[in-house]
Amino acid sequence: MSGSKCTRLTGALVKPVLDSVDSVLFDCDGVIWRGDQAIPGASRVINLLKESGKKVFFVTNNSTKTRKMYVEKMTLMGI
Repeated sequence: MSGSKCTRLTGALVKPVLDSVDSVLFDCDGVIWRGDQAIPGASRVINLLKESGKKVFFVTNNSTKTRKMYVEKMTLMGI
């Protein structure tokens, strides 16, 4: 994908994109948190998506924790 550019969704772009999806997948490490620190604004975005009726899923290739441990970590971060 050489030459492709990412565009921040702002203003008029946000609503049509969000209206076009039912589910959102997030990677965890480096997207939701770094180590034990939440990425600023991550919990707010996730909670807003849930309040908007979107299904939110989390994926990771880090197998050092159980699902329960990840739930506890997210709960502490307000997710």
